[in-house]
Amino acid sequence: MSKKIPEWVEKILLPKLNEIDNSIKALESEFEQRAGTEVVGDKIESLGREAKSDIESLGKDTKREFESLRNELTGLGNEITSLRNETLSKFDTIDARIAGVRNELITKFEAVDFRFQSLDSRLDSLEERISVMEKIAEFDARLAELEKNKNENEH
Repeated sequence: MSKKIPEWVEKILLPKLNEIDNSIKALESEFEQRAGTEVVGDKIESLGREAKSDIESLGKDTKREFESLRNELTGLGNEITSLRNETLSKFDTIDARIAGVRNELITKFEAVDFRFQSLDSRLDSLEERISVMEKIAEFDARLAELEKNKNENEH
């Protein structure tokens, strides 16, 4: 029989029922010795009603507790769902911010790349000018030397 009864019922009800049963047996024995079976029958009936009342009370208390636990679990489930939705919303916001920062960085890197390309063009142009200036300086030096030689030859 105890295998069919849930453990919580066994822990709560069986000790009480055993106590009531033992009390009934003790009373039956005592009443049989003291009085006739009529008085004992009344006491047994009284104890039976008391046991029935106790069992009904325990059943109602258990039902109330289960209902309370069910409501509490429902509330916790709703709270978890709310927190999950809030977390997902925050993740979406963070993802959007990261995408914005990424796009901004890409734009800035492209601007920096453009500036480097512009500087490279200027440096290339300056290198060409320096080469031309060096050649002009060489021509000027040769021209000055030729003029010097010409002046020396004329004198």
